[in-house]
Amino acid sequence: MQTLRSRATRAGGFTMVELAVVVTIIGVLVVAALPRYQFAIERARATQAFSTLAQLQASQERYSIENGMYARTLRALDLEGSLPLGFRLSSHDSGNWETGYRIVLRREGATNGFGRYTIVWSQDGFLIGPSTIPDSLLPRGYHRKILLETQGETLSSR
Repeated sequence: MQTLRSRATRAGGFTMVELAVVVTIIGVLVVAALPRYQFAIERARATQAFSTLAQLQASQERYSIENGMYARTLRALDLEGSLPLGFRLSSHDSGNWETGYRIVLRREGATNGFGRYTIVWSQDGFLIGPSTIPDSLLPRGYHRKILLETQGETLSSR
C-alpha cells in the first residue's frame, strides 16, 4: 500500500509554482516581442501603400498616353477599390491635369503606435517633403536625405 502512495505522489505533474514560472516567462517573451511585431506589421502596411501608389502611377501614365491628360478619378483607372487596408484617399488633385497630379494617402485607425501619417505621390513618384510618414516606416530604397536632396530640399529646411 505504501508503494502505491509514493508512486502517486511522484507522478503528480507540475506544481502551481512551476506553472506560474512558465506562464511568467512566456508573458515576458510576448511583451518583449510585441513592439517588433507591431513595427513589422505597420512597415508592411506602409510598403503595401507605396506599392499601390507605384501601380497607380503606372496606370496614370498609361491613361495620360491614351487620353492626353491624367485621370481625375481612381474610377477612371479601374483602381477605386484597391487602396490598402487602413489607408484612405485624402486628396487627388492637380493644378493642370495635362501635366501632373498629386495623390495623398492618409493612414487612418490604429497604427501600432506610429500615429496618423500621410504619403504624398505625384507623376514623379514619392514626394518626401509634404509626406509625414516616419522614416522608420519608409520601404527599402527610400532614404529621407537622398530623397530631399533629389527633390531640391535639405534636412534643415524641413
